[in-house]
Amino acid sequence: MPLSAVFHTSSLQKQVAALSDAFAIAGEFLHCDVINSGHINMTFRATYRKPDGTTRRYIFQRVNDAVFPCPRDVMHNVEKVTNHIRWKMLRVLKTPFRQTLNLYSARGGRKYLEIPGSGFWRCYNCIENTHTFDVADHPRQAYEAARAFGAFQQLLCDMNPEDIHETIPFFHHTRRIPAARSWTSSAAVNVMWTCCWISRNGGSSPSESSTTTRKSTM
Repeated sequence: MPLSAVFHTSSLQKQVAALSDAFAIAGEFLHCDVINSGHINMTFRATYRKPDGTTRRYIFQRVNDAVFPCPRDVMHNVEKVTNHIRWKMLRVLKTPFRQTLNLYSARGGRKYLEIPGSGFWRCYNCIENTHTFDVADHPRQAYEAARAFGAFQQLLCDMNPEDIHETIPFFHHTRRIPAARSWTSSAAVNVMWTCCWISRNGGSSPSESSTTTRKSTM
């Protein structure tokens, strides 16, 4: 049955299982779970049994083409960024034990799969023993998120910006996007709160024992 036909069935398990062959995933498909965290792309975590009896999980994600009008540009950027970070970790920082986010190739060699009527799909390795948070429940989490984002920026500081495509025109032009103006106001409140906290605590990072949390509204 063609992949596009499978994606018109009502069985989510069959749909995700069909992606296994499209991305040449080794092993027997067992089941998939919907990951409801996040608000842009559709995300699924699939579990497979390998020939040696162990299990391994992968992430399948459908790119939201209502948000990103050019999914190919999105995938171009993701491939460039993940390749650069992997090269940096292995060749420059020499930390091969650190797991990085990797894209798997679909049959045909591209890092994404386009299914007629069902959009663009990509496959990542699943980084185990990790947790994600949509909202910072404590200042310490916000601090660690900022530190991780800074490390991410450091890994990309020597990347050629000309290699990256603009995926959402005027995304950072807050005067042209009403939603962005609303977000900016919310962000400003949170930044002011964080600055006040740091000022009161002598510039030290937030810790779990020193303050109670203020939930982000973003």
